[in-house]
Amino acid sequence: MIQLVRHCDSLSGESMPEGMIAPYQVQLERGLIYVPLDKDATVRKLRFSIGDRVECNMGDTWEDGTVVNLMYQEEQMPEELFMPYQLKLDNGKLVCAPVDSDGCVRRALRC
Repeated sequence: MIQLVRHCDSLSGESMPEGMIAPYQVQLERGLIYVPLDKDATVRKLRFSIGDRVECNMGDTWEDGTVVNLMYQEEQMPEELFMPYQLKLDNGKLVCAPVDSDGCVRRALRC
């Protein structure tokens, strides 16, 4: 669940690093984050939901899978970095989609 907490022209606060400003403060299940840019790529709603069937670009082929997590973050990732989707491929492998675009992950053509 993602909830917009506050929107303003330039947001700064006690919990933000000194000198940082951001147009949005967003509450995620894992905590509060600040969105640095007011652009579709950083603010827009994700296209898929948990359970949606998708195809994931694996470089040389597209693999069928299911969305299992949204705004996924692994322990070793920087606190401010999230992957839009974690996917479970039909072969059982868990992968992440680093961007929410049709070039990376798209709705499955066959269900």
